[in-house]
Amino acid sequence: MTKLPACILNSDVLTACEGCLARDRSNEHLIAGLTCAKRNMESGQHLFVGSDEQLHVYLIRSGAVCLYKMLRGGRRQIVAFKFAGDFIIPAANGPHRFSAQAMTAVELRVFPLALFRAAASGDARFMARLHEIAVAELCKAYDLISILGHHDAEASVAAFLLDVDGRAALHVGGAGAVILPMLRTDIADYLGLTHETVSRVLTSFKRKGLIDVGRGRTVRIKERATLAALVGKAESAVSSGAR
Repeated sequence: MTKLPACILNSDVLTACEGCLARDRSNEHLIAGLTCAKRNMESGQHLFVGSDEQLHVYLIRSGAVCLYKMLRGGRRQIVAFKFAGDFIIPAANGPHRFSAQAMTAVELRVFPLALFRAAASGDARFMARLHEIAVAELCKAYDLISILGHHDAEASVAAFLLDVDGRAALHVGGAGAVILPMLRTDIADYLGLTHETVSRVLTSFKRKGLIDVGRGRTVRIKERATLAALVGKAESAVSSGAR
């Protein structure tokens, strides 16, 4: 792949390399040979807001970011959580539809959107991988909508825990242990629940022995099959109701 011009940003400029790849090695060829900018952000800082023009593609090197939209009445709807190895790629021209905020200290690699698209248009494997990423995100969104449509809080929280654990986000000391970088209010804003409901469900899961909740927002899944059964039961109920 042809090396592209460097990003013109107020940050360090480098060539994307092994150090940029984070945990997802399947994206290695997407950025090999591209030049990008390194950017560090503190928790609470915004990468962009909904009114900003879409100019860049972001690859999260470390940390966690949430994408959200403000609804009428001042309520925040989180639409996605992004972790190390995830891309944030604009969907179309014009301003961003969502805002992106760091939930932890974050290290990013930033690529100019026009040059990123040019690289993709000249590389069929590159384009195929971007398509895979888009389809995977759509499938996760559809799965979440099906659960939320049934208004099953336990299934929603179970699906969330399984998704975060399955993405191996910020794993610590042993299988099934994961640090949740988001607050319970963030989880509630993502699932369309109240903070009290999320806390109640997590407490219930802990009491039933399905999870352990440790210090520093560490959660260990103990009964994966039971959580998966809760999700499957809700999905079956939705399917039955649709017929």
